[in-house]
Amino acid sequence: MKSENPYRNQQGVALVVVIFVIVILSILAINLSYSTRIGLLSVRNLKEGRTIEYAMLGAFNEAVQYIAEDRDPVVDYIDDRGVLHLDDREPFQTERTYHGINLHVQITDEESRFNINMINDNYLRRLLRYADVPDDKVQVIMDSLRDWIDPDDLHRPSGAEKEYYEGLKVPYRPKNAPLSVPEELLLLREFKKEYLYGSEDRKGIINLITTHGGGKININTAGRELMEIMGLTNVDIETILSQRNSLRGYRAIPPHLTGLFQAISSMTFRIEVEAGERSLTAIVQRIPAKKGYTLKTLYWRER
Repeated sequence: MKSENPYRNQQGVALVVVIFVIVILSILAINLSYSTRIGLLSVRNLKEGRTIEYAMLGAFNEAVQYIAEDRDPVVDYIDDRGVLHLDDREPFQTERTYHGINLHVQITDEESRFNINMINDNYLRRLLRYADVPDDKVQVIMDSLRDWIDPDDLHRPSGAEKEYYEGLKVPYRPKNAPLSVPEELLLLREFKKEYLYGSEDRKGIINLITTHGGGKININTAGRELMEIMGLTNVDIETILSQRNSLRGYRAIPPHLTGLFQAISSMTFRIEVEAGERSLTAIVQRIPAKKGYTLKTLYWRER
């Protein structure tokens, strides 16, 4: 019987070791390649993200400058296409490109909306009915809003104060101060998300309300839906839309409408910048200065 060749056994062991080392090195090489690719993608994404961010901020600053350089502070109006005009300049360009980034930028008048902190009962009731709030819930929400804003803990007949909110499954305290953002309405007793944002079978009120501005409605920028809620007839609405467009904005409120509208120009504006899935929303207030205006940012949100 022939004995096994120890040299051949050593060769087999060495081959196994070599194969094992090659496998380990291959795995390390793959991991290194993957990590490198991930690193490069991260750097690229970071660079693209920063580029988009700078582009959006650039567009915002241009919108701010456009508002600050208003040559005709007496009148601000929207034309029959819904485009905002501050003076005789060309309207602010909504479609813009910065460093290859396509942006949609829009300036709107915040004083073409109801200030929910200052709205009277008549308009508030009409606003809730516009959102198809059930009749038995309208007064509950109205009283609850007033209770939420006022500084005391005494609730109105259909309202709610801390004893109600602290008794919920997830308790919280009422603010007892004006709403900072419209979304705070979702904290009110009986107020539902669909009333604010709408749904398939009801209109929402989010685009009709604000928590900024002095509460004066600008006759030159108010939209059709807002004027319907205010109780104007179709004839009145069509007349306003037609005349303010042909006149390039009312220079004075018609006498029969002075009880409804209080302004022909505005001091508070919303700037919205969109770049794909990213967006920026800011509300700015212009303050008269020696030359033109200075602007103060009241609200800022990025998504």
